[in-house]
Amino acid sequence: MSKGTLIIIVIIIIAGFGYWFYKKYNVSLPKLSPTADIIKELFAVKYNKEISEITIEINKETEANIVGLVQFSPAGPENSGTFLAAKVDNNWKLIYDGQGAVPCLDIEPYNFPVDQVLECINLDGDLIQR
Repeated sequence: MSKGTLIIIVIIIIAGFGYWFYKKYNVSLPKLSPTADIIKELFAVKYNKEISEITIEINKETEANIVGLVQFSPAGPENSGTFLAAKVDNNWKLIYDGQGAVPCLDIEPYNFPVDQVLECINLDGDLIQR
């Protein structure tokens, strides 16, 4: 048997094992959201960071609104928080990012669903249930 034939057989065996493993354990790769990349770019510009220093987790997304978590390197509570983004004129815009309550005035124009933003803080500092 030639060296080339042996290499092809080994590749077929490895591919077969990989397919079997995929089917048996229902392995799936995480789906990357193109929206997450856009949000990362917005944060990179806002905070003058490299995109590689930013991690985004989208928790709830509609066609017009996103709620998620952002974390900047180095990781830690002081370098992370929540964010809200809305689609304005077909472009994503950061509406809020931070660790505190979301100001009601910030979200009013963007029609965030109640299941995305359960509460906000009014001008008097009162926490309002939506």
